Formats: sequence, C-alpha cells, structure tokens
Amino acid sequence: MSLDFATQVVGLPQSAPTYQFPDGTPLAPQDSPPLRVGIVTIVQTRKNLAVLPTSLVQGLAGCVNSSSFLGGNQGTVLFDGAHADRRLTTTGAENWDMTYKCLYLPSGWNNILQPSSKNTSSTAVGTFQQVTRIAGGNTLYTQADLSPLLE
Repeated sequence: MSLDFATQVVGLPQSAPTYQFPDGTPLAPQDSPPLRVGIVTIVQTRKNLAVLPTSLVQGLAGCVNSSSFLGGNQGTVLFDGAHADRRLTTTGAENWDMTYKCLYLPSGWNNILQPSSKNTSSTAVGTFQQVTRIAGGNTLYTQADLSPLLE
C-alpha cells in the first residue's frame, strides 16, 4: 500500500456571494477564490491473483464506499480504477497483480459546499452538504461495497 497526500481545488457555487469584505461588501461570486481541500490517494496492490477480476473492477469503478473502507467513513473513498500486470509462474500458470487506486476526500464525494449553511460547532458559514439530482434523486457518485476489491 502507498499513500500520496495532495490538495484538490474545489470551486464554489457561482449563484450567490460566498465571501464578504470587513465592511460587509459581498465579494462577487465570480471573484470568489477556490478552496483547496486535502485529498489522499491510496494505492493498494494484490499479488498473484489466479483470475483477473474484470467484472468486479468494471462494476465498482467510479463508486464511493457505502461503508467504512481503508479507514474512510461512508462516502469518503472513491474507487478510481485499477491496473493489471500479467505474470507467469515457474510452472507456466498465469497470475495477475492488481493495483487499485482510491481517492480519499474527508468531506465526502457526494458533498458540495453550501455557503448559506451554518456549522453547528463554530460560527463559520458554509458546510459541505450532500447533493442529489433533482430528477431521480441520485447522488453524484453511486455508493457500493468496495470491500470485495481486497478479498
């Protein structure tokens, strides 16, 4: 397993002002600076698999975890794909090494900053809230059980 710590730029909604100057003058939405949010790339390799788990990888790619996974709470780990390496054993049998890439975002992948909300633990305005599509009610990313990737 390997970890890579970085930041991701999160754009703010452009429909209403998010920030203001000390005198109360709102900063125009198009002038609001983007937020930089910490993100962790988690790379996990499973070695010597007898069968290439193609359908599993295809079914879970682009999904977020529906339960705790790799230390992340529900909805915070996005399965970002896989890489397969074929190898032959000394007896000529075919084995596979599968490297999975996941992205951890503490605020959650289905959440967007809602500037008008209030954080209950502080006076800060703006919290990350889950959003759903108006038609159908689906979240941005489908939730799924990612644990079979490591079984």
